[in-house]
Amino acid sequence: MKNLSSAFFSALSFTGEVLLLLFPVIAILAVLYFFQKNANGYLLKAFNKGTVIFAGIIGTPVHEAGHILMCLIFGHKVKSFKLIDFKAPGGTLGYVNHSFNSKNYYQRAGNFFIGLAPILSAALVVWLLSSYIPFFTGIFSHAEVKIGNNLYSAAAWKDFFVLLFSHTINSVGTIGQLLFNNFRPEYILYIFILCSISLHFSPSPSDFKNSWYGFITIGIIFLLAVFLLELIGAKSFNYKSLTISGIIKVINFLAGMLFPSLLALILSYLISLPVYLIREKKMLSPAG
Repeated sequence: MKNLSSAFFSALSFTGEVLLLLFPVIAILAVLYFFQKNANGYLLKAFNKGTVIFAGIIGTPVHEAGHILMCLIFGHKVKSFKLIDFKAPGGTLGYVNHSFNSKNYYQRAGNFFIGLAPILSAALVVWLLSSYIPFFTGIFSHAEVKIGNNLYSAAAWKDFFVLLFSHTINSVGTIGQLLFNNFRPEYILYIFILCSISLHFSPSPSDFKNSWYGFITIGIIFLLAVFLLELIGAKSFNYKSLTISGIIKVINFLAGMLFPSLLALILSYLISLPVYLIREKKMLSPAG
């Protein structure tokens, strides 16, 4: 058994390593949010809110369903919800109102997962599509890039992100080739479903705020758990390897969502540009 100071500094060191590995997660989340914000912004500038609601007729319910599922898992009380609201004021297309016991650490930690739940629910639907529909299986195989175990090499991360964005762009090109060379009517439906999910799966600013509240709780619990494991010398339980492996899976998982998000951004721009150009007589700029 380690002494208290040695166990504490070991726990602090490993917690720091884990936090360092969260930067790629944050970077990918920021890009996903940028894609979604601008894709919806293009549609709003060229058309109206009705177009955005129609485009999110699948994505918005998937988004809100993710929140509801995580609320149930973490014991939050769902007061009211709407999977999609066609008459909602402002920019809210759906919502989930929930409450929790602030003295319950499990429920407090749940805020982190509830806030980020739309990414999980959207990815689940996309995974199901790519598992059972050959059209998506072929497309996503071109977008697949995975980071290896060399996590502390700047060159490895550089190569990962360069390949990731290169493969993402190539996958969009593969979609174009399929549509022109082997077009089938159902492809339009498949692409609409994919884009609808991609336009609404990124957490909103309020979701990120709630997640931050839960993240602090998780961070404290994680630090204490590692401290206890270090204190008792739990060598048979390779928790460090399991933790790093889990983070790698999260990074690879988020990376796979860049392709449908970029596709939605490009299609939103191409659809909106002619209308905006004719009406405003100027080019369509990114959302502010």
